[in-house]
Amino acid sequence: MEEQHRLDTLCALQMLDTGADARFDRITRIAARLFQVPIALVSMVDDERQWFRSHRGLDVAESPRAMSLCTQALREDGPLVVPDTLDDPRFSALPVVLGAPYVRFYAGYPVRSPEGHALGTLCIVDIRPREHADIDLDSLRYLAEMVEEEIRKSVIAARAMTRDEELNAALRHLSSHIHNSPLAVVQWDHAMRTVSWSDRAEELFGWSAERMLGVPLEQAGLVHPDDAPAMLEGMRQLLQRRGLRNVSHGRSIHRDGRMVHCAWHNSILFAEDGAPISILSLIQDVTAQRDAEYALRASEATLRTTFEMAPVGIAHVSLDGAWLSVNPRLCSILGYDASELQRMTFQQVTHPDDLPANLSLLREAMEGRRHAYSMEKRYLRKNGDMVWGAITVSVNRPPDGSPAYLISVIEDIHARKEAELALQRHQEELESRVQQRTRELQHSNAELALEVQQRLHAESVLRASERKLQALARMDALTGLPNRRHFNEKLEDAIRRASRSRQMVGLMFLDVDHFKRINDTLGHGGGDAVLQEFARRLAGAVRATDSVCRLAGDEFTIVLENLAAAAEARLVAVKILEAMRRPFDIDGVLLPVSTSIGIACMDANSRQAQQLTRRADEALYKAKERGRNQAWLADDGQQNEDCLATSMRRANA
Repeated sequence: MEEQHRLDTLCALQMLDTGADARFDRITRIAARLFQVPIALVSMVDDERQWFRSHRGLDVAESPRAMSLCTQALREDGPLVVPDTLDDPRFSALPVVLGAPYVRFYAGYPVRSPEGHALGTLCIVDIRPREHADIDLDSLRYLAEMVEEEIRKSVIAARAMTRDEELNAALRHLSSHIHNSPLAVVQWDHAMRTVSWSDRAEELFGWSAERMLGVPLEQAGLVHPDDAPAMLEGMRQLLQRRGLRNVSHGRSIHRDGRMVHCAWHNSILFAEDGAPISILSLIQDVTAQRDAEYALRASEATLRTTFEMAPVGIAHVSLDGAWLSVNPRLCSILGYDASELQRMTFQQVTHPDDLPANLSLLREAMEGRRHAYSMEKRYLRKNGDMVWGAITVSVNRPPDGSPAYLISVIEDIHARKEAELALQRHQEELESRVQQRTRELQHSNAELALEVQQRLHAESVLRASERKLQALARMDALTGLPNRRHFNEKLEDAIRRASRSRQMVGLMFLDVDHFKRINDTLGHGGGDAVLQEFARRLAGAVRATDSVCRLAGDEFTIVLENLAAAAEARLVAVKILEAMRRPFDIDGVLLPVSTSIGIACMDANSRQAQQLTRRADEALYKAKERGRNQAWLADDGQQNEDCLATSMRRANA
């Protein structure tokens, strides 16, 4: 930790990596002459090197700390003297001893910071041994103290410069605050002449600092003539030591003639002998505030008029229910005058049957669970009559959120409630008649509903049967695939879609090779099982956009959509042939089954289903003629030969 403090001090004092310094060079020159040595150094010992602030007789400015004798000198309380380095095992192997500059004699004295940290040494070096007695150590110490004194002077100068910089910075900051302040800042001397004039003052009054500096306040024309005497008297009271500060209000005059209402916050500064030095005025434009106060008073007057003239009852009520203020309309509704109500609570004039609900809603509003509440309730007038009122109550809360008082608006709804009661009695009579007629109609409706329900059930059963028959008419019962009728619909739909998208549509005709032999061998049940497994494998080999159908017997078709080229149809055919390679397991009998495939494709210029069907059927017969268990693409020439031959070899591998 001590070593780290020493290194931190070195950096803080800027003792490293500096240029020549005449002060230290003078000391090393004296040391070299005084002790008759070729080398004298002021060395600052860093973490891994030593830096020479002055190096008399040595051409380098630094050297590694590991080969430094000064490092050992730092550990000494006093001087380190080495008469002959070759005789001292601590230093005899150092490169600076065995090589240039061939140090044989060394004497060094520690140099410390003002805080006592050892920073380096003042040392003298000779290339020949010297006797210890030849060295005047007091002189060496004195020279080291001269180095320390120069360091101390540098520290003092640096600190003084820092204080000056901090003071200048503080003054700049204060000046910035003054000129950036929302208040106009003006300083006056003891004769009330302008000494300083901020940017905000220029903005507030319209006059520049050049125009105002040195101008007495009473000649500046800043204050309205009617307000100037009071303003000047306030300033004179400060100069007469009748207080250190005061505030004056008055109208000020802008350069363009506008009136600006201002508050002048004035303070005075005295010298030690009691003489006034200056007055500082912080001037605030309160025009907007004054206008707001006038507007507030006008608003309050408007609200008071509204309160007095409102066609509904309005009252301010304390939290415990006492009437604080009431308007004339409320007095009219309840039959009391204002002074009588203000000695009562709202609970006293509320009908007992309505009071619990009223208090429950009030409690919720007081607790903040609702901002306001409304209800209809009965009041008891002074003469004992009952009157209906519709009330809306809100809780007034100051900024801290606590309830302060209640604001109640009461509307006289007695006439409406009487009309509602009469209407209610009439409605009850009508409802009684309607209920009787309703019971009669309900009986008739029940009978009618039962009949309707029975008919609807029959219609539902009929529609379900029709949907089932329609589905069966379009699906093959054995394989679950679309049948011939559904195939024709799918093919027509695919051709129409292809015509719109300008893409190719393909059609495959397939049948099971030697199916009659299979049927004769296994019987009809076995033949049906072969057809079912054949259909399942077909469906698994095609793309999601393709449609597999069964026409009749062992005849199947596949509609291929979204083909970019006929080659895609060949790839589907190869997958189908591959899917049939594995033998069929028919009731434990492994039966080899293959298929022949005819393929036809139509481009955007040819969209007739009949033509596509004929070409696919011809391609199927072509595949059978060539030996079965293969596919043939109509109109594809030698490329068809090569590609399908390859497909057949893969399928038969």
